[in-house]
Amino acid sequence: MAELRFTTENRTGVVIAAFEGSIHMGGGDVVLKESVRKLIDEGMKKVVLDLSRVTAIDSVGIGQLVGLAASARRQGGEIRLAALTKKIRDLMEIVRLNTVFSCHDSVDDAVRAFRG
Repeated sequence: MAELRFTTENRTGVVIAAFEGSIHMGGGDVVLKESVRKLIDEGMKKVVLDLSRVTAIDSVGIGQLVGLAASARRQGGEIRLAALTKKIRDLMEIVRLNTVFSCHDSVDDAVRAFRG
């Protein structure tokens, strides 16, 4: 499986972390956890995860998302998900994570919701 890559962008207090590749056990899950945890530890309270280029996510990756959301909340922050592919959106609905995360159609929508 392809290595997970990410970039970050700060839009006036809202950090966008854009991921590309697969979030799976033994690879992308570690990249996801370490990159987002670093943002949270640096005091970022508003984090948008752009998942538009994520090709797959397994149960370990989903577990990492849940753990990161809990960490962010403990520190007074929030993680929102944006631009999920149909495959990943369907999976989030099946495992009912759409009730845990605020999911948005686009990064811009997620950023606006933080400012709203």
